[in-house]
Amino acid sequence: MTKKPHRSPIDKNLTRYTRERTSFQGWRVCISRQGTMFTRYIPDSMYGSGEAAKEAAKQLRDEILAAIAARPAKEVLEEYRLKFQRPATKKDAQTNRAAADENP
Repeated sequence: MTKKPHRSPIDKNLTRYTRERTSFQGWRVCISRQGTMFTRYIPDSMYGSGEAAKEAAKQLRDEILAAIAARPAKEVLEEYRLKFQRPATKKDAQTNRAAADENP
């Protein structure tokens, strides 16, 4: 059995995604604390290169970890999850409206 190499502390909570068959190339920031998880994908295309995207991912990770040091992790991760949540599509809005009409 071979040992899996440990990540350096510099890259903790960061994962590189490079898949030839998909359009996404970039970094994933994933932080999990107290049963709450925050995940955000940082694409190379948005930052111009893999290194620039990695720096943006590190900045986001460091910002979140600094906030967790000052406040409860569950609260911070939920705040960031909502901050980066994608806007609802028309279909989602229609589904939510229909559900609200059924359950007044």
